[in-house]
Amino acid sequence: FHDLVTGTDTQKTFLTDGDITYPRIARGGSLIAFEFDGGVSLYNTRTGTLRSLAVNLPADRGSSAVQYKTFTGKAGEFALSDEEKQVAFTVHGTVFVQRLLDEAAARPLTQAVAKHRDLVFSKDEKALFFVSNASGSRDIFKMESDDPAEARLAYALKTKVVPVADTPA
Repeated sequence: FHDLVTGTDTQKTFLTDGDITYPRIARGGSLIAFEFDGGVSLYNTRTGTLRSLAVNLPADRGSSAVQYKTFTGKAGEFALSDEEKQVAFTVHGTVFVQRLLDEAAARPLTQAVAKHRDLVFSKDEKALFFVSNASGSRDIFKMESDDPAEARLAYALKTKVVPVADTPA
């Protein structure tokens, strides 16, 4: 941790096995998400607590209406919402969103037919911006709730994708 006022560095975690990768800090600076030891971990800078985030992902529908898969690695991009109530991340190119307060199962927002990256929540937590190559070139998209009862992505029952900027043909 680097203090911009004093210029001093302070070690905050003391993990001895493995490497911390893909760290992302919330805009307010009180929560850091990162990949560690094949999973997603959260470090609270205010309390100094470190916890692993249980990531249970529903699988594609098969013979059973509900299946769950647990991925223990290959998580890529992370984005924390400003209020630290939602986290978005990619696994195998698919964007998932998960509520942080009750640790509900992560749910996919996109399909893995394209690679999605550069995830950023809007300041009001109602939209997630990302770059996707779904059209053959990298374009910017906005994912937002299409649920009239709930504006936040992690809580919405339906979502929609709106192109923000696309590459001219």
